Amino acid sequence: MLTSFASLLSFLGPIGGPELIVLLIIGFLLFIPVAIIIGLVLYLNRKSSTPTAPPMPPAAPSSTQARLTELESLKSRNLISESEYEEKRKQILGEM
Repeated sequence: MLTSFASLLSFLGPIGGPELIVLLIIGFLLFIPVAIIIGLVLYLNRKSSTPTAPPMPPAAPSSTQARLTELESLKSRNLISESEYEEKRKQILGEM
């Protein structure tokens, strides 16, 4: 295998084992960063070209019964006060 590389580099003149190893190491050190950069560019281009999901439509307003049930649940768990419950209940019923 080393002799085939040596024959490819015959234009450099006589090249022996240590020089060939140094050339191979330098070649790999130059090739690896270039390959990484090319791979990153291809990956980022592919990732940015994938279509994104369409935005979700706004939630449909829930029924009056469901809103009143949720309000009652909040009141029973003491998450809202009696006055907040009454105020919001009147608002929901007023929207009918």
